[in-house]
Amino acid sequence: MSETRIEADVIYQHEKYGDVLVTGIAKMYDEWDVDGPQEDIESGDTLVYFYDNYDGYGGMNPMPQSQPVGEFAQSVSR
Repeated sequence: MSETRIEADVIYQHEKYGDVLVTGIAKMYDEWDVDGPQEDIESGDTLVYFYDNYDGYGGMNPMPQSQPVGEFAQSVSR
């Protein structure tokens, strides 16, 4: 099953990691012009950030794990 909408602050069942808490979704760029994007703003990967170890208040690891949004959507269900 694949998700059609991924939301932050929601717990998903991941095929590999079990229960995961999504903390954010962000677009990653190799570089960014301080004056803003000049062209091709659609380049870059969109990543889902999540914790597989959390205490009910938030992630317990110093750094969340991440996966490309398409790969994450195919691996989870609510």
